[in-house]
Amino acid sequence: MDDALKDSHDQSNGGTGKSLMIRGLKEVSKVFVLDGKNKSLDSDKHILGGLQPEHDIISVEDGGKNLGFEFFYNKITGFVEVNPKHGQSYTLSFEEAAKLVGTFNFGLRKIDGSDFRRLFFVSFGDYYHSKTDSFKEERKVSSDFGYSLFQG
Repeated sequence: MDDALKDSHDQSNGGTGKSLMIRGLKEVSKVFVLDGKNKSLDSDKHILGGLQPEHDIISVEDGGKNLGFEFFYNKITGFVEVNPKHGQSYTLSFEEAAKLVGTFNFGLRKIDGSDFRRLFFVSFGDYYHSKTDSFKEERKVSSDFGYSLFQG
């Protein structure tokens, strides 16, 4: 999640390197991607239809502000139900199932004990950023390291 303080739950920040971290995970793991901005994400019964036992990670990319975290509870701490379209559904045990990561520009609307038991927060600052009214210069990873971390 972004570390920038927000005036409201509707305020979004981005460009802090969250996706860069996930890109690094994709270099060393098999990642199954979910579009976090998909408004029907939490009601699609085939959402994990393409998930395979070989996947190491389920990545919810750019989670929307109204995406309910409760939807992911069982997928984080229990069995994962895979229901492919036009195929036989099956269950992956906790040990077999891919682990969930997500990138979010919005804070969670409510956080309670059930959430805290399932979350590991990684906060990203805005050191890398575009040139804007707030930032007089652009900072990119390639400027610091002299090359892009991931080519392709």
